[in-house]
Amino acid sequence: TSCQTEFEVGKRYLITSYGNSIAAQHTDGISIIGGLTRGGKRRPSGAVVVVGVCSGSKPIDYASEDLAFVRQNQRRPQNATIMGSVRAGDNFFGWHDDHPPIADVEIGVIGSGRTIHTKTDSQGKFTVPDVQPGAYTVTARKAAYRATKTGYQVRVPEHGCGVAQIELITNARVSGQVLRHDGSPAPEVPVEVMYADAKHRPAYFRLNSARTDKQGRFRIADLPAGHFLVGAYIGSGPTMDARIPPTFWRNTTVQEKAEVLNLLPDQEMRDVNIRLPAPVGTRKVAVHVRWPDGRPAKAAYVNVSPHVPGEFNNASDGTFTVLEAVEYKFNGRLWTNFRDINGNKIPADFVDGEAVLSAGKGPSEITLIMNKPCCRKR
Repeated sequence: TSCQTEFEVGKRYLITSYGNSIAAQHTDGISIIGGLTRGGKRRPSGAVVVVGVCSGSKPIDYASEDLAFVRQNQRRPQNATIMGSVRAGDNFFGWHDDHPPIADVEIGVIGSGRTIHTKTDSQGKFTVPDVQPGAYTVTARKAAYRATKTGYQVRVPEHGCGVAQIELITNARVSGQVLRHDGSPAPEVPVEVMYADAKHRPAYFRLNSARTDKQGRFRIADLPAGHFLVGAYIGSGPTMDARIPPTFWRNTTVQEKAEVLNLLPDQEMRDVNIRLPAPVGTRKVAVHVRWPDGRPAKAAYVNVSPHVPGEFNNASDGTFTVLEAVEYKFNGRLWTNFRDINGNKIPADFVDGEAVLSAGKGPSEITLIMNKPCCRKR
């Protein structure tokens, strides 16, 4: 299991497995949990099934719709099907459902002595119904795009589905120069790219970022097509040494005012020049972590985004040194319950508290109220 998912002895569950995608980790997982024996007895042998909170597994009491589908398929089996999705790749995360879909991709399905052709729809999805069980190779082609693999291998079970998740990349490029506030070149500055659309922002192109050279110049290649924001320190966050707020093209520290870069496949957008503001000062922030009734919440962990190290004197009060003119988000987490899993104490339940520190100057003080409980579904 993953993500501290727990299964209680005596209860029935519908299990949805991750399949073989992480089979190489099975042995490591067993070793971490406590070896091949428990209490002097050897663990049961047999097939290893990996499941977790994201896999669809659930107690039988909550699985009526899923069971109805499975039982209907058992009574009146459906023909085998190949389906999949094509999305923009980023050379780091690989295929990810946060990435934009790519429409009108030519899909080839090769196997069982024939080749089937289809195209992706507006959501980047495709379906090839009524195929014979067996092994297939799925290819994807679109002008100015290239797949990260020459072919995706899919095995289709009888009356089941084979799934291909395909990523396409292009050689779109961004180049320009970063200058300091006085007009001189800014060397060793991280320049990064992120999707402009909020639903895609989690996908950063970390391997496609760059650091400026001695002349402040940069070039980022192998980007997908789409709408992007470009800037300095926008992904990695500002450093206490440079003390430069995240700065977007064209020359704004406010993300909502940043200009969106529209990249076409294989296009190079030149002269994406960024002028940094003057270094800003620092400010001290006193952080208090409290329960809703005002009591100190001891043993809480506080995380800050963009990241800065904390200077906690004890578990419920401390200080952070942050930059002026930068907004910070504070998140506190306190584990309230632990479960014994094979002799190890694993965090199970927790409560969170959140607060936002607006950009400003001078000392400040915030309180995190721990009022957002969360527990693992069991």
